[in-house]
Amino acid sequence: MKGYFFAFEGIDGSGKTTQINLLASKLTQLKKEVIVVREPGGTALAEAVRQILLDKQFQGMNGWSETFLFCAARADLVQRVILPELDKGTIVLADRYRLSTEIYQGIGRNLPLEKVQEVLDLATHHLKPHLTLILDVPLELSLQRLQSENRVFDRMETSGMEFFQRVAKAFREVNDQDIIHLDGSQSIEKISEEIWSVVKQFLELGENE
Repeated sequence: MKGYFFAFEGIDGSGKTTQINLLASKLTQLKKEVIVVREPGGTALAEAVRQILLDKQFQGMNGWSETFLFCAARADLVQRVILPELDKGTIVLADRYRLSTEIYQGIGRNLPLEKVQEVLDLATHHLKPHLTLILDVPLELSLQRLQSENRVFDRMETSGMEFFQRVAKAFREVNDQDIIHLDGSQSIEKISEEIWSVVKQFLELGENE
């Protein structure tokens, strides 16, 4: 695997998508080959699954059905996009990856985490990011940001306060040597600087880059 794989995680409204796009722009300016993918999505099959997962007509979907759908979309994305791009030496930036399923479905839906991880291993061929960057924001700030957008909440976003409290707590507490926590309540510019510092060091880019 010649490329690098970075995943961005956090609750909705944490600023992931904004920061991914800023990082992709910086890398592109340095003539680096970079691709941004979102989950679920990124392939025709995965985008179709996304529509099902977010459609409120399926409000009563059980946790395992939800998990298998997320993993089906991820399996297609990994096989068709992520692995081929990494083999070419591309830097892959993912807006969510397997940690989201561990937390949203394993912890949020109260499923046995070890079983969820087994399904994830099968779906991803055990592929894990080189680094996972978590943007931590208080749940209250997340909700304020989402409400300020005047958005229509999808099925996942209407899962209830207790669900999101479990999810937010799990994101704050997850700890691993390949996970970086960032304060998502800071300014966009400050967060971008911190992310760039982490990524630049990981990629061993020079000071002038």
